[in-house]
Amino acid sequence: LGNSTDGSAGAPDAVASDESLKSELKSLAPLAFRARSAAKAYARERSRLPGRVGSMLYDGLRSWRRYGTFRPGGMTWEQVWSKYEEQVLSESAGGLDGPSPPSGTDGGGERAPTDDEITARVCLRILERSVVTNTAIDRLFLRRLAEAEGEGERGDGLRDVLSDDGRRSRRRSRRALRARRR
Repeated sequence: LGNSTDGSAGAPDAVASDESLKSELKSLAPLAFRARSAAKAYARERSRLPGRVGSMLYDGLRSWRRYGTFRPGGMTWEQVWSKYEEQVLSESAGGLDGPSPPSGTDGGGERAPTDDEITARVCLRILERSVVTNTAIDRLFLRRLAEAEGEGERGDGLRDVLSDDGRRSRRRSRRALRARRR
């Protein structure tokens, strides 16, 4: 998916230039959105009540603050599209702090992206972001899970999932436990 016909992997211009890839991105982006929504719903269903309620309140309040509606399930497809379209347009215009590019260019003397290219970039961004998690939440809950499971039987499988920070935190916790036992 990341390779284009000209050999550049993942470059936005290379991705946007391939018509078959554009159509594939257009069909995969809604699927990625639905898969992420289903994963979120599943995780909430499997979580304990305080975590479930807390995450729904967080999403609902965030939605209410940004869009004026309380949606405990997260953003709609239209809201996700709008969010990433704004980001892509901002990037293609040279960012928020840079001067506006001359008409018909993207600021570097090159032509401005077409609507199809912008659509492909938005779809690619949705695909990329559909697998990204909140690092603060990961650190909080994966550390707790690792500490709880580190004393149990299943701690080994989790080491592959945790980042170096999580591993260091787990080591510190073990050292503190050993020090308390002495």
